[in-house]
Amino acid sequence: MQRNRRFLLALSLTALLLPGLSFTSFGANEPVLNPGAKDAADQGALSITLYLTDALHLSQAQAQAVRACTRHELEQLAATPGAATPATAPLQVQKEYELAMARILNPEQYRSFQLLERGPLVVSTVSRVLAAR
Repeated sequence: MQRNRRFLLALSLTALLLPGLSFTSFGANEPVLNPGAKDAADQGALSITLYLTDALHLSQAQAQAVRACTRHELEQLAATPGAATPATAPLQVQKEYELAMARILNPEQYRSFQLLERGPLVVSTVSRVLAAR
């Protein structure tokens, strides 16, 4: 029962998040990526957003903002030549992501996010995006 509920939640969040994505933009500073890296960043952002939405009980507005923010971070990492693993990611990209997340999440959610972002799902997702370059 719990598993079905989580699946339905993930499915409904996917349906809710997809329509508003074309209106989200971070301006002219977006990196130029090959199609494989861009697809990996999009999929990675979706995976991480669904995980964080469930773990942090995000609202729809928060989930949309988290997905856009996460996709931007993953694209930045994929465009950085020196980032071979999440551990070697540029500190500036990580700081920008954490600041953006602090603006989206409430203090309790942010504290939990700080623990979750170092977890295996997030680390493996970032690694897949970096490998797709």
